[in-house]
Amino acid sequence: MEDNKELIPDAEKDTTTESQEVVAQATTDEIVVNKESVETAKSDNKAKGKKSKQPMSKKKKTIVITAVAAVSAIILGLFIWIMVILFGPGRTQDLSSIPLKVDMGDDYYIGTEGQIDYSKIFKDGSDFSLSEDKKTLTFKLNGKAVEKNVITIDGAVNVNTFDELVANINDGKKVVIQNASLKAPKLEGKTEAEVPTMTVKNDVYGNGAVINVNELVGTRVKTLDKNDGKLAALTDGTDYSKSKYFTGYSAFTIVPREDSKQVIFQDVHVTGNDMNTEEGGNLAGLDKDKMTERGVKLFSGYGSALYVCGNEDAKSNALVKHCVFENAGKVVHISNSVVNMEGCIVRNASDTAVSIETAANRASTINMKDNVIANSLTGAILFYCMDTTIDKDNEAASWNTLNIDGFLDIYNWKNENNLSFLPETEDPLLANIANAIAGDEIPNEKYDALKAEEGGEKYIHFAIIKIRTGSKDMPIKYNGSKVNGCEKVGYSDSKANGQTNGFPIPPIASKIMYDIDVWGYYNNDKGSVGPTDGFSEKVLEKLYVELREGRA
Repeated sequence: MEDNKELIPDAEKDTTTESQEVVAQATTDEIVVNKESVETAKSDNKAKGKKSKQPMSKKKKTIVITAVAAVSAIILGLFIWIMVILFGPGRTQDLSSIPLKVDMGDDYYIGTEGQIDYSKIFKDGSDFSLSEDKKTLTFKLNGKAVEKNVITIDGAVNVNTFDELVANINDGKKVVIQNASLKAPKLEGKTEAEVPTMTVKNDVYGNGAVINVNELVGTRVKTLDKNDGKLAALTDGTDYSKSKYFTGYSAFTIVPREDSKQVIFQDVHVTGNDMNTEEGGNLAGLDKDKMTERGVKLFSGYGSALYVCGNEDAKSNALVKHCVFENAGKVVHISNSVVNMEGCIVRNASDTAVSIETAANRASTINMKDNVIANSLTGAILFYCMDTTIDKDNEAASWNTLNIDGFLDIYNWKNENNLSFLPETEDPLLANIANAIAGDEIPNEKYDALKAEEGGEKYIHFAIIKIRTGSKDMPIKYNGSKVNGCEKVGYSDSKANGQTNGFPIPPIASKIMYDIDVWGYYNNDKGSVGPTDGFSEKVLEKLYVELREGRA
């Protein structure tokens, strides 16, 4: 069970601590300077000695009162600004809330084991009939005749309930989901050993089913001072900073197969939150204004919808095809693996939509073809690197490779005046400070070569980010991971767009950040996704076909 829990690497914890120390030191230095100024002023007054008091003129009194009022107003304004920065709601990014689906086209999968109730997978269907050769299923849907091509998966188990799904996946069996909607059970009061996470060691075919894993990714694990061995209630997503619990399991974790073959994970819709504010929904009773204020931060502290990870003996090898993953922290997290991702939509990340770990001797290769990524608080795809043990001897086995084929539409433009960058899971206070600094920094002219203008506003596109952070004694201070095929989808590197040293790093951030590359649409090239573009029914109708068949 521990293998499935999202853990913060030690290096990441060190980075946060060092960041806080940088901010704390800067504050301390300012206090010392101010203290010295006060002491100097006191000494000067003593040296001058006491002077006889003279009555102040009315005009002079007016000037003094006005000056004091003005200074007080400035100090009050500065105080309010500091309070907003430190304790007010942090910058966020809007949610993408239009309903999505996995479009199966004319195909339908069945296993050779277990029972099937067609009405569970085709909710409004009737008069079901399977042909004698078991290759065609016909039925009526809303009064119209429907015909599906049946694809039989030999040795796969047909599952109809969440419990069946968990049991068969964890037993290493192939599964085919035969229910259009499954939901993880309530976990409050349960022990960690009872959390039904799924370790995927064999193929999973979803038939477009929606798997609601909110209870898994949003689970609250109590801190030591409150740990009675039981899980806490789920957060309502309104304020992560007030949470006193460690959070988030990975719902599905793909690990290496014993025979080293590729694991197929196909046609599954995994959602970390159903976005329903009505009774019984994951956001029941949540005010719409609060949803807008929090945006993707509603999912702060959530685990991953999908985690693909290898072990000491082998890399995980996965084909992730025609899936939707949404509403989580790191929505898809990859480490020490070979992953082929085709025809998928990944959206609404309170951290990163597709997060790729860079660690010593744990290189991953990610092959992306015809995918869409939307609404990620940081970069849509992020290669993070905090490992202090990467050196010249192991770097070749540590750097990741991302290969892009077909299309890769990334809806992750950010208004220069409302920039979010650091997730509050790093530390709510630190995140507010860092995002405020970034918000003040990005509007500077030195970033203009990386911006596009639309409707009188300037936007910057964070498609792919490669970053290196950590301690100052690291043997290698760069992230050598590679990105191939960006030119096919219109992205370019910030290093090639008027930036002498790539993406400019704010001075205070340079204390912990040593290297950053950022890919996106630059030089006013809005590419196939404009700064204000979003999903719509019209866009999705065409997009679903392209996800299945590619783009002409």
